[in-house]
Amino acid sequence: MRVKLFAILGCAFIVSCILGLPMSSPAVAAAPASPTFDCVNVTEIPSAECQALVARYSGTGGASWGNNTGWLSTLTPCSWHGVVCLGAHVNQLNLFSNLLSGSIPPVLGSLVNQQVLDLNSNHLSGLGPARSQYPNREEQI
Repeated sequence: MRVKLFAILGCAFIVSCILGLPMSSPAVAAAPASPTFDCVNVTEIPSAECQALVARYSGTGGASWGNNTGWLSTLTPCSWHGVVCLGAHVNQLNLFSNLLSGSIPPVLGSLVNQQVLDLNSNHLSGLGPARSQYPNREEQI
């Protein structure tokens, strides 16, 4: 798969859409009932990737997202709405037009195997990880 990255104004990116990729539906395990989510019991992706997803949810008003199915309620982040995994890593984060608000946390840099990041049509501010760090990532913010 070839990845195309276009820079706009030096800080935002437009990405060609990737359609037709299968989204796996692994068995969903219940998360511990607690006010905070602990990635220590998540085994399908590395802890740093889990923590990056939790930071994304917490920092962008996850409880108010248009669709937050599975987020922080299961121990299987690969089944959370908008998360696509490949080879035990987060490969895509597709939260297009999902009522996210707040700032883009730098911890998203922990998703080093991510090839697609689509946060377009939300209410986000700030800059994510430097694009030069991830030259093969498609981003739409």
